[in-house]
Amino acid sequence: AAQGGLRRLSPRSCAGSVADSLRSSFVAMVQRTSPGAMVTGFLPPPPPQIQLVAGAKAAQAPPPGKMPASPREKAPEAEWSHQRLHVVEKITARVVQKRLRMKGYFQDFDKLRKGVCTVGNLNSVLTIMDLRKDLSEADFQDLVSVYEYEHIDCGKMFRYADFCYDVDSVLTDCNLEKDPLACVSMPDNSVTEPARRNRMQLTEEQIRRVQILETRIRHKVVQQGLHMKPAFRDMDAGRTGRVTKAQFERVLNMQGIELTPAELADLTAAYFDSGIAVYVNYSDFLKDCDKLDQDGVGPGMAAATYAPASPRYFNSHGQVQSRP
Repeated sequence: AAQGGLRRLSPRSCAGSVADSLRSSFVAMVQRTSPGAMVTGFLPPPPPQIQLVAGAKAAQAPPPGKMPASPREKAPEAEWSHQRLHVVEKITARVVQKRLRMKGYFQDFDKLRKGVCTVGNLNSVLTIMDLRKDLSEADFQDLVSVYEYEHIDCGKMFRYADFCYDVDSVLTDCNLEKDPLACVSMPDNSVTEPARRNRMQLTEEQIRRVQILETRIRHKVVQQGLHMKPAFRDMDAGRTGRVTKAQFERVLNMQGIELTPAELADLTAAYFDSGIAVYVNYSDFLKDCDKLDQDGVGPGMAAATYAPASPRYFNSHGQVQSRP
């Protein structure tokens, strides 16, 4: 009968009994090695809490619903020059820089030439002209509010004719046919500067510190005859006129101009002009601190240049001069 019972045992029941025995052996081993362990989840006991020394301040837990502050949390954003400009001024500077004619793009959406279009057409025109990427959503809404027109049937419309008139008035006189003899002046670089520069706004104290630093650097450049332009151009392979803040610091250290972190922060902030605190305009920096002539002669070396002496026996026409 016993042998018959053994024969009736299935392989699955044998495997289950073996697994149960192995599990029991493993639990017993864990209990022997760490008596205080939690057998249910096989987890070690929690570590003991560290007691703070006397006089130390305990870290306050963040309020519920707010994550603790990260050490890499960004500092408050600086103020840039574009934040003080109106959206029409930004678009005008970009249009003058690229020499664009906006009216033709709007007329493609206005078959009856009524001078108005929808807000969606405005977004399409700015995207086609590659101007939409330079405008934030707040700037776009400000532009719509300035030239908004409420139509009875179509609802909110955009007066593109008035918008194009304001933008083109910088390039030329829109009523030139009424005065054919009028002289039209070409726009200078001050009109396109908002499209090319987005400088960081500095306080009066920062401007004063930057002026002191520039005076010190300018004196050292003249005294030692430094020529920093080749070093900057080695860092600027694309000839963009800008280098990173780390590259700018490296070039100054190569020239023997050592600055503290605070001084470097003030100096680079004065030449951030791309809208982000990363790239430094070294071209403007060289114009202020390394004023070299076209021949590569510095202001302190001008007195040491060769000047030919006047002829003693012949004048400028090759005639013999009479002796005094």
